[in-house]
Amino acid sequence: MNIDTKITAKPSTKDQFYSLDEANMMIPDLDLAFIRIKQMQLQVQTLFKTVKKRGIDFVPNDDKQLFLLQSTLDDESIDVLSSLKLLLANIQEEINTLSSKGCSVSSIEQGMVNWRFKYSNRVIFLSWLHGEKQVSHWCPNRDDGPSRRRPLSELTLDESAS
Repeated sequence: MNIDTKITAKPSTKDQFYSLDEANMMIPDLDLAFIRIKQMQLQVQTLFKTVKKRGIDFVPNDDKQLFLLQSTLDDESIDVLSSLKLLLANIQEEINTLSSKGCSVSSIEQGMVNWRFKYSNRVIFLSWLHGEKQVSHWCPNRDDGPSRRRPLSELTLDESAS
């Protein structure tokens, strides 16, 4: 299937450092955002199944391509494709909003967010996974996945310059 539905999690444009308290204060908003994202992802999966059942192997990237497809598709297929396009745009907007708050979304599927953190003389990243009540891990790099997370207990936080 030729489907360009890539949702990108761009690194935060804010190069500031965050404290553990600042990151923890963002968790309620992050939790709600990932609940919305997961709900939209479920709807996207349902729509993809509908698209596949209808024999459509091309999802338009923009309104121009959708307009060109209108002459070859029935109204219901056009509605499904329009809904799919809207949902994907809404997911991207949620990710952009999180990035604008200073978070770096490193895994949309797993709901993983990182923040820049100054520890001694190096930059590391505080790490949170959707469902956790507080930030309890860190990663060496911004885009590290869940398998690279390490417990905060490995750090001596009183040495940090947050």
